[in-house]
Amino acid sequence: MKKNGEYVGVDEKFIPEDEKYVDESLLGNKEEVKEKAKKTAKRIAIGYIGFMVLMIGLAVGIAVFMVVNFNNRSKQMDEEFNKSTKQMYEDFQKSKEKTDKEFNEKAKEMQKKFNN
Repeated sequence: MKKNGEYVGVDEKFIPEDEKYVDESLLGNKEEVKEKAKKTAKRIAIGYIGFMVLMIGLAVGIAVFMVVNFNNRSKQMDEEFNKSTKQMYEDFQKSKEKTDKEFNEKAKEMQKKFNN
């Protein structure tokens, strides 16, 4: 096929007569197709944005959960530490009192022996 004196595409003599022309009604309205494409693109964009918002929301939710959980665990650990420290101190005091009492009894016995 010649256009402006130059060969473009296939020569028309090789194309069957019933395939030379395109029926525009078969293609449909180009504006209608463009509108459908725009609507589809908008739906895809909205879906993508919704997905991203959901993922960001989940990430923030997990981060908040971790901070709150860590804070609660920290408080529990402080309570346990204080409880065990108090118990150790009480045990130490009891042991010290017992040792002092035994030491004083032995000292009195030795003093009696020394004085006799």
